Amino acid sequence: MSDTPAQDPVQPAADAVDQPVTEVAQADTPSIPDAAQAPADDAPVTEKPTEPTPAIKPTAPAAPVKPTPQPAPLVKPQVAEAKPAPTQTDDADQDPSLSEEEAYLAKIATTGTPAQKRILEAVKIFVERTQPRKPMKRGEGMQAQSEFLDHLFWLLDSDPSEFQKGWATLLVFFKAYHGDTNSPRTYSALSEYRSCDFREDWQDVERMQAYTNLITLLRATRHKPTRSHDVKRVKLDMISPQFVTDHRLENLQRFYNV
Repeated sequence: MSDTPAQDPVQPAADAVDQPVTEVAQADTPSIPDAAQAPADDAPVTEKPTEPTPAIKPTAPAAPVKPTPQPAPLVKPQVAEAKPAPTQTDDADQDPSLSEEEAYLAKIATTGTPAQKRILEAVKIFVERTQPRKPMKRGEGMQAQSEFLDHLFWLLDSDPSEFQKGWATLLVFFKAYHGDTNSPRTYSALSEYRSCDFREDWQDVERMQAYTNLITLLRATRHKPTRSHDVKRVKLDMISPQFVTDHRLENLQRFYNV
């Protein structure tokens, strides 16, 4: 604190005009401007605590965010799974007019192995081309027989598992469409009457004999319940020594278990 005596309070402007201005002796201490003069010695000294200035001006708290009401969970609609359109296989299984063999062949046509589908299509084409009483030019019947023989050779050359499936398909076809009666009016392209036609048109006798013997084997063993007995009437190793190779013969022997 300064030793400077307290000054008289400042008089109002009206009184200051009449009275002479007297100067108060000042101590050696430099004068302090009126605005910053200290209080009198007899007045108690109080210090106003200084509040620290915050580094960041506080902001008013944000108004609470009103939660947005969530929509009620949607119930997932129960959509009935669409059923696939009926296939040819489904129709075959449900058609009571089809025999067991015909229903099986219809199923093979859509779900069979590539070997089964190929040999099934080959025998269908062969039957269509060699229908009894169908007019044809000379050589056409032999040509159809020769091409079907090539399909049989292809099947005989396949691996054992594919051969078994393909050969079984052929036997079912022969059973379904062979024609069991001896009447010329009812025999089919697979019966012995028709399948042995056109021999005179073959140029290669060995190929013709291979075709005739393989057709005979299919026709003789088409009935599954008696197959193991029927196959004994056919000498597999004599079907065609020239064209039935060891691999082809092994496929036949493995299939007939002989």
